[in-house]
Amino acid sequence: EVMFITYNPHYGLYTRVGTNFMFNRGGHIHKLVSVLSCWSNPFSRPLDELVVLLLSGGVWILCSFYSLVSESRELFTTMRRGKHGCFKALKEDYIGFWNIVDWVALGIALCIVSLFFSMRSAVEASNGEMAALLAEVAKVGTSTENRELYQAATQKFFVAVESMVSAEKTFRLCLFVYPSIIMLRLFKSFAAQPRLAIVTKTLQRATEDLIHFCIVFMCVFLCLVVNSHLFFGQDVLDFSTFPRAVNSCFRAMFGNWNFDEMMDIGLIKAQIWFWIFMLIMVLILLNMLLAVIMDAYTEEKARTKTAQTLANQTYDIYRRWRQFKRGERVRLNDIWDVFCEEYGGDEKAMLKDQRMIKVSYLTEKVPKLQPTQAKRTLENSLAAYENAIDAEITESHQLKGIKAGAAKVELRIEQVLEEMKYLTGRVQYYDRLQAYGDPEYDFHFGSEGRSVTEASQEAISHAVTGLSSEICGLFVDNLKRIEGWQDAFERQQNELHSLVAEMQIMVRQQAWCVAAMAEAVEQLTPEEQSHEGE
Repeated sequence: EVMFITYNPHYGLYTRVGTNFMFNRGGHIHKLVSVLSCWSNPFSRPLDELVVLLLSGGVWILCSFYSLVSESRELFTTMRRGKHGCFKALKEDYIGFWNIVDWVALGIALCIVSLFFSMRSAVEASNGEMAALLAEVAKVGTSTENRELYQAATQKFFVAVESMVSAEKTFRLCLFVYPSIIMLRLFKSFAAQPRLAIVTKTLQRATEDLIHFCIVFMCVFLCLVVNSHLFFGQDVLDFSTFPRAVNSCFRAMFGNWNFDEMMDIGLIKAQIWFWIFMLIMVLILLNMLLAVIMDAYTEEKARTKTAQTLANQTYDIYRRWRQFKRGERVRLNDIWDVFCEEYGGDEKAMLKDQRMIKVSYLTEKVPKLQPTQAKRTLENSLAAYENAIDAEITESHQLKGIKAGAAKVELRIEQVLEEMKYLTGRVQYYDRLQAYGDPEYDFHFGSEGRSVTEASQEAISHAVTGLSSEICGLFVDNLKRIEGWQDAFERQQNELHSLVAEMQIMVRQQAWCVAAMAEAVEQLTPEEQSHEGE
């Protein structure tokens, strides 16, 4: 390794340059150049830049301190209100993904602060060693008498600079991780606005499908990476090692490849692998990935189509703030605090309460709350609750509910079968129980002290007697039924006779009327003839 250090006094910048030479068995020399820099004084910059730097740093420290106080207060409040121990309260009511993200962000912020001071300490040590080295150079001059002191000072300076650039590298690595955690905290903040929360809810909805898809995707991708390493590894530098092959294949999925170098193994081989890779990875799997995400996004988009936009929500916040300043409305936090006080600060018990809340109750409990605001608050709360329930019911939840119902039905069927087995056993037990006078028992067990023939004759006689009694009963019942039918026939016949007699009388009356009319006609005919003769 060859290393040298430079210092740029115009920018106040230390630069450590290290060059490593590696010799392989074939005689090839590989070089690796590493350049690390660090400011000798980060505050030596123009005033306008320095003011912005200090203000942003101060705001960041205040925000981090506020987050630390808020999270600590919430943590201790949860532990204090736990009824079954601190650890159980933390497990059930506090530990969650977003709280873990908050504490990780605070931990990294503390690491950044400590690493900054550690780096500044290393920088000051390097500045001191550089001053000592310059002093030794002034003392030594061109003589060789104090050469050993100069070499010792140079060694200390190199060690100090090495420690300084290592601390600066660690500090930058921590700064690299911190924005990713801040990004997660931003997603937590986006959950307060339905339109902004679409991205996180889409990823949550598609999580299961993405996990299964990634398993298939990685298996296919790694197989094609191994193929590329075996095909191109000996001729193309980008595929010479497995990590390089992974990186090259990943870049090829997004359109970055060098087909001219790949053709070094032969045009046909390169085309076969390239076509297979593009068809499977790009045209099929990547489009399937987009389809999975877009399917979940479409569902979430449909659920939030009536949600409030960010501009409308900002306007509502401003309007409510002005109304609160004028004393026309009460903040929702104040209403929440009233309910928390009623339940002794136990939010879990408060949210589990199923009682119905009316407008009169709110106006009595919350000071300065107007009936219109109370009614509007209850209506909005009910609508939000119903929307939340509807949002939770998805196809997967419905399938889970159907499976749970089917499992309950199967369990109930098993219980019924067990009860039927029990009842069958009890019935068989009572069938075998001695019950004198029962025909079946008497047939099987009532022949004690008699021969088989006598028992059979007695059983046959009893059976014949019973059968004859039943036949007689049926015969008597049938005779009675026939007598009833005969009585009904007689009544109908008598009614028919009476109707015939009435019809005969009516016919006689009609005949008498016809005879009378004929006689009247005959009397009228001679009178008409006499009038005509006159």
